[in-house]
Amino acid sequence: MYKIRNAKMKNIDPDFEELDALNPEEKMRMDNQIKRLELEVSGAKFLEHNPDGMELPVEIEAQILDQILAFEKVKKSAKEVSLFEYLKKPKFKLVEELTSNELIKEKKRLMKVFERQGIILTSILPVEESEFYEFMTTDFLKIPMLDMRFDGIVRHFIYEEFRPNPQLEIMQAIYAFADAYFQEVENSEQILEHFCTQEVLDFLFKFKSLYEGFEKYEGEILDFNIKKTVAKVKLLCSWDACIENSRKKHHFQGVAAFDLKKHKKNKWRIVAINLPKLKD
Repeated sequence: MYKIRNAKMKNIDPDFEELDALNPEEKMRMDNQIKRLELEVSGAKFLEHNPDGMELPVEIEAQILDQILAFEKVKKSAKEVSLFEYLKKPKFKLVEELTSNELIKEKKRLMKVFERQGIILTSILPVEESEFYEFMTTDFLKIPMLDMRFDGIVRHFIYEEFRPNPQLEIMQAIYAFADAYFQEVENSEQILEHFCTQEVLDFLFKFKSLYEGFEKYEGEILDFNIKKTVAKVKLLCSWDACIENSRKKHHFQGVAAFDLKKHKKNKWRIVAINLPKLKD
């Protein structure tokens, strides 16, 4: 998946008899759209990132698309190697051979080796220095890579994709549930079915049927208690419940308690929930 910041697609009627009537910027925009279609036909996907509403200049977008096209062309004939081979077999010490201070310095050095070859490794949640370094010098160096290099192309890896963190998985489940239930994001019903048992769903839908809707939701996880395949989570939250045919609203605020259990395919599901009471 390719991420293009602040890019905007405009619908242009592909009537080639009228191309001469387009100004240079419109022609380049048309060329960019054709390049995108070419990439999408080959299986490439794009993730648009436009938080501030600014439009990416067509010249910059054209350069990015040209780089991706060149990358995809070379990728078809590139051979597969391990990351260790891709990095030209860098030397390093094992984690047990290093003191705490040496480990920090060695980790920084090795990260620079990665970055010079266009490899970025980060984590979403904090990871112990020794654990992160051990992963860098063992499992991570074994992953397969296509032996190809391009200026401007960076390969970004996330630690948790290789070694899942139950705390992160539970956080994602709780926040996905809250967005779907209190804010009704797209596909909210499917999200709730994915993260909640039927018993919990029955309770949630029954409670929500008492109101016209919810608004002004805010939430923050306070506490985790994880034991292998079960977990308890406390969520400080508040929201307004709109009363049907009335301007009045009920305000709920307090700590919501969740019981979760790890089910098939290592997915965490909410098996019990206790919502805060109505605030006076």
